Amino acid sequence: MKSISGNSNDPKWESNLSDDLVFIKQHLRYRISKKTVPATAILAMILFFASRTIWMTFLASKMQDVVMSLFVVLMMCIVLATGIRRYWRTLWFRKIETPYYAADNIKLIDDFLRSQQLNIYRHPQAPEVFQIISMPIGKNAAKREVMIFIADDKCILVNSHFTNQKWTIPAQSNNAARMAKQLEAWVVGLRQTSSGVSRQ
Repeated sequence: MKSISGNSNDPKWESNLSDDLVFIKQHLRYRISKKTVPATAILAMILFFASRTIWMTFLASKMQDVVMSLFVVLMMCIVLATGIRRYWRTLWFRKIETPYYAADNIKLIDDFLRSQQLNIYRHPQAPEVFQIISMPIGKNAAKREVMIFIADDKCILVNSHFTNQKWTIPAQSNNAARMAKQLEAWVVGLRQTSSGVSRQ
């Protein structure tokens, strides 16, 4: 992830996250809402044209037309499957198991992010929710990567997505996976340290 912006203004939070916390903790994903309509509409259009092409294939009379239509269908199916997979991944949170309850996990996330020298934003109505935001990506000043951390009992949830993605289906970056692995290693290190102290 690129460096985090240093300004102290509160970021814009995505779709009243505090209202959806119970759903996220139960299902490990964002709720399907009107914000998902553009991406869903794109996938529906691809599915429609793919289905239409398949139907036209069966109506084709020449073998050459059949082969060409099947090739087009195959390409559309690949595009559709890739789009669905990319879109679905952006909705899901990675779950990191911990031995701690929510209050301790809140402190754990705070300590971890500060150790990474990242600016931290806290949800005003939900202290268990943390957010970090990247600097603008490329020439698009509105496009930034957003990472969400949610502290819960016995686990921490991590998600990554991009802003300003209305009619495109963004690929989830590898930063969420990398950060989740670093956080898991942090938790393991804490447990080993605690075990060593308790044995002494």
